[in-house]
Amino acid sequence: MDERKAYNLIGLCARARRLVIGAQAVEQAVRNHRAYLVIVDVHSADNTKKQYDNLCAYHGVHVRYLQAPCQAAGKPGGMAMAILDQGFAQAIEKEFNCGTNRG
Repeated sequence: MDERKAYNLIGLCARARRLVIGAQAVEQAVRNHRAYLVIVDVHSADNTKKQYDNLCAYHGVHVRYLQAPCQAAGKPGGMAMAILDQGFAQAIEKEFNCGTNRG
C-alpha cells in the first residue's frame, strides 16, 4: 500500500468536504447509506474495531485500517472517518489494494 498517496487522497477528500470524522458522524453516514468507505485508526481499541466491522458488514461498506488517518484530513486525534464520495473511495481503496501487487 502506498500510504503517502492514500494520505494525499484523504487530504483532497477533506478539502472537498466529502468525508466525516468522529464516531457518531461515521455511524450516521453508514446507517443512512451515504458512506462508501470507512477508515479506522489501527491504534483504536479492539472493541471499537469490532464495532465498525460489524456495522459496516451489515450495511455493505468496506472498512480499512490506517495509522492516524484523521491527521491527513487536518483533524488529529480522530479515530474513524467515512468517505462520502464514490470516486474518492475507489481511489483510496485502489491504493490499499495496489501495495500487494507492486514489486
